[in-house]
Amino acid sequence: MGRVTAAFGAAAAVAMAVATLLLGPRPAVAAAVAHAGALPGTVALLLRHGRPPAGPPPLTNPDELGAHDGGGGVGGTLNRTDAAAARPAAVVTLHGLGGSDPKAVAALRADVDAATLGYTSVYGPSAGTDGGGNPRSWFPIGSATVGRVPTADAGAGAAADLAATADRVDAVIAAAVRRGVPRARIVLVGYSLGAAAAADYTLSGRADGLGAVVVSGGWTPRPGRVVPAGAAAGVRVVVRHGRLDVLVPFRAATRLRDALAAAGAAVTLEAYPWAGHFLNEYGAAEADLAPLLATLLPA
Repeated sequence: MGRVTAAFGAAAAVAMAVATLLLGPRPAVAAAVAHAGALPGTVALLLRHGRPPAGPPPLTNPDELGAHDGGGGVGGTLNRTDAAAARPAAVVTLHGLGGSDPKAVAALRADVDAATLGYTSVYGPSAGTDGGGNPRSWFPIGSATVGRVPTADAGAGAAADLAATADRVDAVIAAAVRRGVPRARIVLVGYSLGAAAAADYTLSGRADGLGAVVVSGGWTPRPGRVVPAGAAAGVRVVVRHGRLDVLVPFRAATRLRDALAAAGAAVTLEAYPWAGHFLNEYGAAEADLAPLLATLLPA
């Protein structure tokens, strides 16, 4: 009976918070999230993302967004004729929990200047089910509580999932290189859970030679592990985070910056004072993505 009551209470909290997220103002959203308390990681992370942003605009040519990630897996691609470009480039984007990278690729396309996309391919692998049974997840997290930084759930196989995610990223990057894109002209981009996966990839020494890594709303998923000295030596990393983020508190960004710097990365922390977990809240950050990528991947 206790389990049934607890489950019912959690479901009621979720229902109330979801309704508030959809209908209520932001102060009511914060109250609903606080009332929900500690929920299973997947439910809490999806719930506390807040009001979902508007969907990407329709594709002008539906066939241009593929059904694969470019490296032999499921996802989305927006490939250009790289061989025809004087200086071809590529972006590999990792979606957040419950996302899919056909949508993430289309959204990124909408955020990036047309001039940059003229010579840039976008590759978007989609996550499968993680070791904890969570669909569209790069790795499992433990219970998510407001004000606490999420961590990888080691007991649910997070280490194996993160290793598999890193292998997947390597395969997509290798596909871009085969298409003629120099490794130094490839940028890895991650949002939320995808940002945490990209951070772990970088701290594992696998981002060597990339043009840059851009993580938004992310954190260090395995803060207790020993990172080899120089694992991220010379890698340029841009950490982007909203100061009003209640799902992944801002201190997660400073800890991530420090961990990356200790591993040798050249880190820049971009703080957005009025943004929450969705960096496009109040027009804060997404407008900066186009010039950032144009700077990282000049024509």
